[in-house]
Amino acid sequence: MYIDTIFGIKWRAAVSPLEVIIFFVVVFLIITAFSLYKYNLKLKNKIIQARLLFQFKIKQFGLTALQIRIVNHIIENQKLKNPQIIFRNPDLFEASIGEILVYLKSGAEDGESLVNIFKDLIITYEKLYHYAAARKPIEKISDIEEGVLLFFYLNPSVVYVGKLVEKGAFQITLQLFRNIKNLPEIKTEGIYEFFLWRSGDAEYIFKAKVLLFDFDEGRIIIEMPSEFMRGKEVRRPYIDVFIASTLSIPEELKISDDEQTEEIPCTILKLNEHELVFRLAQKLDYRINYILDFKINEFKVGISIQLIADKTITEGDIHYYTCKIMVISEAAKAVLHKFINDSF
Repeated sequence: MYIDTIFGIKWRAAVSPLEVIIFFVVVFLIITAFSLYKYNLKLKNKIIQARLLFQFKIKQFGLTALQIRIVNHIIENQKLKNPQIIFRNPDLFEASIGEILVYLKSGAEDGESLVNIFKDLIITYEKLYHYAAARKPIEKISDIEEGVLLFFYLNPSVVYVGKLVEKGAFQITLQLFRNIKNLPEIKTEGIYEFFLWRSGDAEYIFKAKVLLFDFDEGRIIIEMPSEFMRGKEVRRPYIDVFIASTLSIPEELKISDDEQTEEIPCTILKLNEHELVFRLAQKLDYRINYILDFKINEFKVGISIQLIADKTITEGDIHYYTCKIMVISEAAKAVLHKFINDSF
């Protein structure tokens, strides 16, 4: 028996309860398959959005290509469905450090290459969990915050990683990362070289004696060093200032008597140790490296600058120039350095 449908086709009418059941089972399976397809599509879109957001956030931390690969390796190692979990859970990062160390040990990396890789590992951790745009330099190693990672070695071919977990007046305790069975021996009384990196500041290197190696707990206690070396600095953000200054053309580029006395007034608005931003009511020539004179705490600073970008406000014909500091005396550099550090 067939019945007419609104679609202009004939449909076989069910003649038994079994056929009715089969019909509804088929309809249910079709609806279920379609629902699963839509859910899977929605899930894929969520994963794509999560990955895009992850990539956006990770760039905000200023990670290099190698440091991003380290983070991606940890995400794969921990089998994280949502990669953003890594940002708020340093334990996941720390849990992978031991495996990374074992992997590097089994590789053919030489001492210098190992040290550079461990620098990136430490810097990646500090950028993710102790990020700061700018910090004042530390005056002594005891000023280091607890929770930072350090790496150290007696021989660059055998590198250890530890987390600062406790500080005393005369000693520092580090928790080591690696399976205890795979941990190479650490010599008590040995003087090791240590490296740490502070986000918004610089890298620090110091030597310290190992006072105690607790094999069972995987910890070492080192002597508090009295000396350290402040190494490569982090590029600092601009600080906002309002400093009256003057621009002039270098003597060797002056071609007329009028230029010898001409000084262009301007105002410095932003400043760091490498660049500055100033404004003035005159257009400048990019072919010239001008001399910029100003005062910081009554100290006269004269620097050679190179223009690298500009912006013009039509109303009032005000020009804003970004420039790079090309030549600066050691004394002026020290004054500028102190002024910037005191501003954070």
